[in-house]
Amino acid sequence: MGSKSQASAPEGVTALLQEWTNGDAESLQRLIPLVYDQLKQKARYHLLNESNAHTLQPTALINEVYLRLKDGGNMRFTSRLQFFSFAGQLMMRILVEHARARMAQKRGGDQEKVSLDIDGGDNMAGHWADPVMMLALNESLEKLEQIDDRKSKVLSLSLFAGLKAEEIAELMEVSAVTIRRELRAARCWVAYELKGADK
Repeated sequence: MGSKSQASAPEGVTALLQEWTNGDAESLQRLIPLVYDQLKQKARYHLLNESNAHTLQPTALINEVYLRLKDGGNMRFTSRLQFFSFAGQLMMRILVEHARARMAQKRGGDQEKVSLDIDGGDNMAGHWADPVMMLALNESLEKLEQIDDRKSKVLSLSLFAGLKAEEIAELMEVSAVTIRRELRAARCWVAYELKGADK
């Protein structure tokens, strides 16, 4: 195990990401221990308020992320932020798949109504414990993507990767003011879409 300064050094993570991007498969194995604590924090973010209803634990979710990264082919990450945003979205995709499987088992039951708290800010992960909510939100974001790809991506990065407006702005190379405006618009659109699905 490396020293704390080694483990937390951003340049160490960036160098390993570069090596992995350049085809060194073993770099991923060296990378995971350095980013494990942050990945676990993201896993807990996604599993917040899941209680015993969810079959996945944070460590199992991280393991699934690792396996998909390992089998993911030629991925390119130029920064820690890009890597962590991708990992957060990958976690959410895994949870959406689990939600679909859970809903398939419950098929035939009463349909539950869904709504999105658009004033919930960036930390809204606890709402996605319900598979009905998770799938409805995912479907709404896919519809928004057809209309406005960037707004869909901005809201996904906020909700699924847990990124703040400033971090999304850095990733997308626009101002934080623009991102906040697009987040508000995207939340309103998705909330309206989900409300329509209730009728």
